[in-house]
Amino acid sequence: MMRLQGYDVAQIRLIFHPVWSIDVYLVYAERFEIISQPTSYGSASRGVCPDLVTGLYVMKRSTRVNGSHLGDIIPLLQARIPAPVVPRYGV
Repeated sequence: MMRLQGYDVAQIRLIFHPVWSIDVYLVYAERFEIISQPTSYGSASRGVCPDLVTGLYVMKRSTRVNGSHLGDIIPLLQARIPAPVVPRYGV
């Protein structure tokens, strides 16, 4: 099973370069959180694991109490790898 500790899944919304620095690029990224899934077929126990049918992690956007998306500004160099995100409609 793939371990995700120490990483966040986020959607990069904006890449920018501050005028006061010539060697730093920043990104505004909105976070996702992984939804717990059943650990095996017919099991009542749930955990942070991929969906049993698709093998993909099920995620939702992280939100604040007021419903707005949770985002951060981070250096572009902290972005690690792109990940394909497939929408799940009608659920």
